[in-house]
Amino acid sequence: MKHVIFETPAKSAKANPLAVSVRIKARTMSQARGQHRHDFRIGPQPQYVDDRRSDLNRCLLELRPLTEIWDDNAALRQERGVTRAMKSNAVVTSGIITFGHQAAELFGELTPDQQDAAFRELAQAIAVRLNTCLESLVVHLDETTLHTHFMIRSYTDDGHPVSNITGKRTKSELQDIAAEVMQRYHPGIQRDHRKTDRLAAGADFADTLHRSVKQLHRDLPEEIAEKEARLEALRREASELEESAANTRRHMEKLTRKSALNEKEEKRLQVYAARSSKKEEEMAEVAARTAQSQQDLAAAQEALAGRQHKLAQDEIASLKNGRTWMQIGRTPRQSGLRPR
Repeated sequence: MKHVIFETPAKSAKANPLAVSVRIKARTMSQARGQHRHDFRIGPQPQYVDDRRSDLNRCLLELRPLTEIWDDNAALRQERGVTRAMKSNAVVTSGIITFGHQAAELFGELTPDQQDAAFRELAQAIAVRLNTCLESLVVHLDETTLHTHFMIRSYTDDGHPVSNITGKRTKSELQDIAAEVMQRYHPGIQRDHRKTDRLAAGADFADTLHRSVKQLHRDLPEEIAEKEARLEALRREASELEESAANTRRHMEKLTRKSALNEKEEKRLQVYAARSSKKEEEMAEVAARTAQSQQDLAAAQEALAGRQHKLAQDEIASLKNGRTWMQIGRTPRQSGLRPR
């Protein structure tokens, strides 16, 4: 089953195949570490990644240690005069720059240097618009379509959370910026369609949903992938411990087979015995953590399936309501009514 960190653009016929698109999301420290592993191909990767092509990926800006970024966030809040403890709900804001399939072909006509220049300019422009700094930038060519992941600091230069200024209007501006920058490198690339424009043009409600919502029933979100990667790491740790413990037991057995041990061998046997006991305790601990991790994964899969299903239904309902106001040509404020 595929595990998704970020989705590529919608494949709906109503989506704009010539469009460039930007998506951003706040990341906790744990999520940021997982995103870092995905962006820079560290450790196990989702099945849709073709590791035979991963050496084609291009790192344009390495990520600083996340603890340094966390300290910067704390310092910015302190300069702003905030005294309460900083929440752990965001250390960086991660983003992805993607293309419709025709836009990807146009962008592919550029040289790698031109592509990198475009990605750098766009990522920097996004950081400037959000009043923060760019922390990482990497180009992926080992998935279905060329795209770029980036991270920005989660606090603005004046100490406010970036999430506080990334409402619908700002996110729409980011799409404008994306189109403006990319059109300087290839005039055929366009801005992604707004949902309201697509609805007004007669698009089906389900077709206006972003693919990350439409596929939540089929593709697990990245936090599930993190849990599975953690479980796999625990299994590897258990295997390595077992191998090490078996090796220690072999040394002990070799000594105990002797009829008499000298003083040096007696001390060595004591060391092996203590080491074996410690490894048995470690294996028991890892086994307990593995069992808990399996339970956490199962619970998260069940909870997320229900939560994301509700998200999809809520957005469909919201879009239906929005279409009603457009059909009658009046906004809720103009009509004096409230949308349900």
